[in-house]
Order: sequence, then structure tokens, then C-alpha cells
Amino acid sequence: DLDLDSAAELVHQMGGACLPAHIDKQSNGLIGVLGMFPPTPVFRAVELHDMEKREAYIEKFPQLHDLVILHNSDAHALDQMNLDPPKLALEAGNGSDEDIRRSLIAHLRA
Repeated sequence: DLDLDSAAELVHQMGGACLPAHIDKQSNGLIGVLGMFPPTPVFRAVELHDMEKREAYIEKFPQLHDLVILHNSDAHALDQMNLDPPKLALEAGNGSDEDIRRSLIAHLRA
């Protein structure tokens, strides 16, 4: 029963980062569900399923230009995985799992 802004705020209050996944998919993606992209997004990053359409989405929704755009193959088999996945530069303290998680969430928070 939460709107997008309230859901993102709740995620932030709980120490997480709001990251809408596969925004470009028609069935469950943010754009397909809402019929548009929020004019003032309450998140810093999104994930696209089809990175070949990245520039077309940025042209149609200029607010994407300032967001971190990640790509996930949504692979269900090893041969479908990305061979050259994008990389994020994170400051991860001593490199422990917890430091990496904290750094990633800090990077993705609005």
C-alpha cells in the first residue's frame, strides 16, 4: 500500500538502498508498471535489463542521466551470464564482506 516515495524512504530508514530492477521490462519494470519514469527519482541507481537501449531510455527519460545505471543479465543458465559485467569503484575498508556491503549501499543511496 506504499507509494514509490514512501517505499524508498522506508528502505532508507532501515539502512538499505532502493534500486529498482529491470526498469525496462514491460511486465514488472518500473516504467512498464507506472507507464513513465518518476520526474524526481528518490533513488540514485537503477538496473536495466537491455543495456543496448540505455541511450534511448536516457533520451526519453533525461532524469536517468544522473543515476547510476547497472546491468544485470537476469541469467538462468551459465551460458547466459554477462562476460564483461560493469564494475563499481568502492571504498571497502579492510575488504571484509560487511565493509563491501556497507560501501555498496552507501554508493547506491540517494
